[in-house]
Amino acid sequence: MNTTSLTVNSDSPKLFIRSGKNCSLVVRGRDIEDVQVSGKGAKTLEWEDRHETFHLRIRRDATVEVPRQSRVDLEDCRGHVDVSDLPEGVTGGAIGGHARLGSLGSVSLKDIGGHCSVARVEQDVSTGSVGGHLNAEAVGGDLSTPNVGGHARGRDIKGRMRLSNVGGHIEFQDINSMDGLNAGGHAKLKLTAIRDSDYTVNAGGNIALELPPGAGATVHMSSGGGNSVQVFGDGAANFQLSAGGMISLSPHNPQSPHLESNAPTDHPGPIENIAQQVRRHVERVIETATGRLTSVMDEQGLTSDKRADLQEQFTEIQEEAVKAAQEAMETVQTRSRTVWEEEVKPNLDFLTRESEPVQTPPVSPEAQAKERMMILRMLEEGKISVEEANQLLQALGT
Repeated sequence: MNTTSLTVNSDSPKLFIRSGKNCSLVVRGRDIEDVQVSGKGAKTLEWEDRHETFHLRIRRDATVEVPRQSRVDLEDCRGHVDVSDLPEGVTGGAIGGHARLGSLGSVSLKDIGGHCSVARVEQDVSTGSVGGHLNAEAVGGDLSTPNVGGHARGRDIKGRMRLSNVGGHIEFQDINSMDGLNAGGHAKLKLTAIRDSDYTVNAGGNIALELPPGAGATVHMSSGGGNSVQVFGDGAANFQLSAGGMISLSPHNPQSPHLESNAPTDHPGPIENIAQQVRRHVERVIETATGRLTSVMDEQGLTSDKRADLQEQFTEIQEEAVKAAQEAMETVQTRSRTVWEEEVKPNLDFLTRESEPVQTPPVSPEAQAKERMMILRMLEEGKISVEEANQLLQALGT
């Protein structure tokens, strides 16, 4: 393997790195004193020392190992980059390909043409637009990216989320805020703790919000089913959710005295109406989502590279419809049990009570004598047999 060593005579040198269009660049911080370049790019390496500022030009794939305290500027990298283990962080211009960034002090870059993966950054992460997907994890400061062409996922973001537009789905866990995010697909937020922050999300698909137990939040919701407001606890955190599809909250059905709603109240009615209500709701969701996808196809055209994404979205629509039907059935079952225990069962107690013996009033001697005379007269007239007359007399106690 080709290797070139550059003497920098500094514990924290400043390095400007350029790389070609079809070049994959790897930059690693190490406990070393010199800059070491290995790989095919070492053979065609160009570098210059400008007053203890080093400029490197990489024309082919290369791994650049630098002193751990180096200050690295990706001045112009037209291919893929992979940078890690630099406490001073990384700065630079546009990245033509994918960017993988990890174990850094901070990140400040311009546009990234491909996917961007960021993990374990102590301070802020700031980039220009990302053409592909964005995946961020364990960011100690703010995460600022104006536009993401694909999906966006992340967790454990300590600062503010500053994402403006995401073309696909978003899924974030454990974030402190979200400012004015617009997502073309679905949005899923799972929070284990929240502070007095603002979260604003507009999604073309469904929105699923999971709040921690005992959370204080005011959730404003706008969807195809109408507008509503739900207040949890002291209502300190503010959520503004707008969805082209459905909005679901967890924990479900909060017991809050501050609950108010302007949405249609589709309380479960007779059992025969439940299926019809669910069907209408699912049809509205599918109609909204299908209309949005159709408009996208009309505007952009249905090319082969979009078919997979459309199929994925239609599959998710189908899954949401099945989920809605299952939740409706659970509601019916729960309500049926409640109605049975509270309304029906108490009115059927008479079926389980022991029947009391029938008390017949005593018959007077005069009445008994009259009945005996009647039985004997019927026997004489041939209306009853001797056997029948004996049975009737025995019944009278004679």
